[in-house]
Amino acid sequence: MINLGGGFGEGSICGANSGSMVAMGLILSKKGVDKDKIQELRDNFKEIIFKKLNSLRCRDYMEEFYSEDGIFDWDRDDRRKKCTEIVQGVFIEAKKIIEDYMVKLT
Repeated sequence: MINLGGGFGEGSICGANSGSMVAMGLILSKKGVDKDKIQELRDNFKEIIFKKLNSLRCRDYMEEFYSEDGIFDWDRDDRRKKCTEIVQGVFIEAKKIIEDYMVKLT
């Protein structure tokens, strides 16, 4: 699988966000949830993340790690720590949406 880190390496949508949306779609579609409902849940997820982090973009989350010329510093330990915290928080929200909806299916 391609690395989603760094917003696909260009600061666009955070890999945790895109990966979570892919996982939600795969898990829910295998459970028979229809496309429209999955898209609704995806939109809910995006709204939750936007409210928490004010963006869906890696570059916005990690702005302090970019130089004035736009070069991203991948090697800073504090960058890894912040990224890990964001990834964990995003996955927790995706997991909640999946679990909450799975309960409704039973």
